[in-house]
Order: sequence, then structure tokens, then C-alpha cells
Amino acid sequence: MCCGAGMCASLLVVRLSPMDLSATTTIHAPVGAVYAYVSDPANDVNWRTGVTESGLTTHPPLAPDSEGFVKAGSRVARWRVTAIEPGASVDWNLTEGPYSGSGGYRFEDIGGSTRFTLVANVQPQGILRLLGPLFARMGRKQNQADVETLKGLFEA
Repeated sequence: MCCGAGMCASLLVVRLSPMDLSATTTIHAPVGAVYAYVSDPANDVNWRTGVTESGLTTHPPLAPDSEGFVKAGSRVARWRVTAIEPGASVDWNLTEGPYSGSGGYRFEDIGGSTRFTLVANVQPQGILRLLGPLFARMGRKQNQADVETLKGLFEA
């Protein structure tokens, strides 16, 4: 039952809007090194929580229209690269899995260090859609932890 047309419409919009789960950190390593590591999807298992397998399903190197997957437990997401600017950015769209959406990686040189941003604008599918704000908070927190793990790999 609806508590008012305006209220229902705004709840519907919130539930259907993509969630920004982006996270940023500064890594004390050159952009080229961070870019080379992150742009190899096989390395996701080393810095993304819960990822048990990831990689390209097309031939390397990573390029526009490259396709790949990431597996976390029994869930598998598939993605396609939509744009690449070597050393600066990688953009992708999710093509299959528990979320729809887009994202990428941003690399900015800041005096020999790298400002790294994991961009993630996703819409959960199925039952996850009902979790709305809780899912968004958990996703942002997890992505921030992941970029900090990546930082630790370079600064250890």
C-alpha cells in the first residue's frame, strides 16, 4: 500500500537509481606502476575482497572491447571495457551478474605518487535491490577497504 503518490514515486526513483560506490586513495608509487598492476585483471584476487578468480576472456592486453570476469564465491560478474587512456583511466560496463552498471579506474600523478580512484556506479539486481541504502554503505566501505589494500601492496 502506498502512503502518497509523491512518496511512492520518490522511493521508486531511489531504488532504481545507480549507487555511487566509488573510493579513492593516494598510493606512494608512480602512476605507471599502479596502472600496470590494476589494468591486469588477474591481479584483482590480490586486492579485491572476496575475489577468488578474475581475468580476461579475450586476448590481452586490456583494450577497448576487451571482456573479462570476476568471481567472488559462487557469484560471477562479466564486464566489457568501453574506453582506455593508458596510464590515466579504464572504463567498463557490467554485462552480466548480480549488478548492472558501470565504473572504472582513474590514475592521477600527484608529484610521483598516484591518486587512485575506483569508480563504481551499480544497480543491484534481485533481492539485493531491496537493501538500497544498506547495500550502498556496505559497498562504499568495502571499495574503500579494497583501495587501501591496493595501497598496502605498493607501500609494504
